[in-house]
Amino acid sequence: MSTQLGRPDSQVVIVGAGPVGTALAVDLALAGIDVIVLESRAEGERPHPGTNLTNIRSMEHMRRWGAADHLAAANPLGADVARDVKFVTRGDGHVLLNLPGAVGGAERLPFSSAAPRWGPQSSIERGLRGRLAELPSASIRWNATFHSYEELDDRVVVHYRDQGREMRTVSATYLVGADGGRSAVRRQTGIRMEGTSRLAHFAAWYIRSPELLEVIAASFGRIAFYWFANEDKTGVILMPQDSDGLFQFFDGPLSAEADGADWDYMKQRLFSAVGREVEVEIVEATDFWVNSIVAPEFQAGRVLLAGEACHHVSVFGGFGMNLGIGDAADLGWKLAGTLKGWAGPALLPSYSAERVPVVRWIRDLTEESTQHTGESWTVPGMEAATGEGERLRAEIGQRIALEKEKELVSLGAQFGAAYRGSPVIVPDDTEPPQATFGQFVASASPGARAPHLWLAEGRSLYDEVAQEGFTLLHLDPAASTTGLAKAAASRGVPLRVVRVSHPDAQAAYGAAMALIRPDHHVAWRGADAPADPFAVIDAIRGARR
Repeated sequence: MSTQLGRPDSQVVIVGAGPVGTALAVDLALAGIDVIVLESRAEGERPHPGTNLTNIRSMEHMRRWGAADHLAAANPLGADVARDVKFVTRGDGHVLLNLPGAVGGAERLPFSSAAPRWGPQSSIERGLRGRLAELPSASIRWNATFHSYEELDDRVVVHYRDQGREMRTVSATYLVGADGGRSAVRRQTGIRMEGTSRLAHFAAWYIRSPELLEVIAASFGRIAFYWFANEDKTGVILMPQDSDGLFQFFDGPLSAEADGADWDYMKQRLFSAVGREVEVEIVEATDFWVNSIVAPEFQAGRVLLAGEACHHVSVFGGFGMNLGIGDAADLGWKLAGTLKGWAGPALLPSYSAERVPVVRWIRDLTEESTQHTGESWTVPGMEAATGEGERLRAEIGQRIALEKEKELVSLGAQFGAAYRGSPVIVPDDTEPPQATFGQFVASASPGARAPHLWLAEGRSLYDEVAQEGFTLLHLDPAASTTGLAKAAASRGVPLRVVRVSHPDAQAAYGAAMALIRPDHHVAWRGADAPADPFAVIDAIRGARR
């Protein structure tokens, strides 16, 4: 088709202004890329019940995007709500296990530039939008419902309906579908998800009940996450959404024939868990099946997919949104490099090559965790106010700790995701250690997340990593950075050289220098300057020769 159409309206159009789409827009806008985000909701409309946890790895990205303070300011959960997870029998019952600070609360971690943040999805979205509003090259069009796209030689033309149902068009060099689990963008690409559909049946409600808040806080204190397990085989979870009585009420797995949107059914399960009836205002109800499926590719020509548009994983572990934040972190700098002309032809396709195996790994971990719920912890006599009941509760608490602590903290799943075999990573003779769900070993092997160091009070090594291009960590003063710097300049690749004087730096990286990507992954490392610096730069920019 002819390309004589004038300039596109934008460089990138993103469909979906949820956390993933907005995070990607922030990443691109920080690189000076023009972005238009289309969102079908009205501005200020509450999202459906969703995530509450922005995990540590995602918060590392929020910090580099300048969004962490915005998320903190938008969070309606006050300091009076401890970021603990308590497994209890009923609202007037017994504690089975307490995990203090499991979903946040730490101010500073030695192995990370950030700590997890617990707050409702609505506040995550507000925080990200607040950051996006500070960046002039990006904007959101509300009440804009995606209809279809046409891919031309040099652009994608997107058709959408506005608030008045009038058809509009907008064009861009690339289109990203971040429009959730029922992605209309993905459907048009023809990419089909693979894996296990209808893994488990759940319900998620928003309810308001100051009385409920008083009842459970009187027994267990004000905390972020109450998980109920009792002889009714309940799957009830209550998560405060503010400090005034708004809750996310989650329940499951439910039987296949149960109606999770039926209040008469659901209130009995809620009241049974709480131990009494309470006044409740219904805000929203969602009945859904959890799927455990991943698209085999996240790209079709000029169209890319991110977040739940290309993968659904079990809700246990809190990886739904957080995997999408990882997608945005991987895709953003690659799109920017491609649009600015310094990327080679293999850089953008490496998005699928890197993210698909990582997402499949997380899918498998969370699918296994779905087997460990309130029903699996049910033991006759577990609620008895007797010595035997106390013994049973202690045993159940130990089981829950074994099965769920790794899932709720999930350091291995967060930090152990390594891009093994990536076409834009220069390997050496090592492999990143294989992490488990709960444990990881820091590694500077190419493809792994770069080991973190605190350089000074409040200053992280990650704060030195450039938003565009690459950062060359100069760890040994005797090693020369000149060759890599000249090669990058010759290829037009942004490169920032950072002299690191931390006493543990060389040991942590096992090298004299290391090239770090904007998403904190190690692209190359060496005991000295490379013999062919141009070969290294070409490889990591996707132009391997």
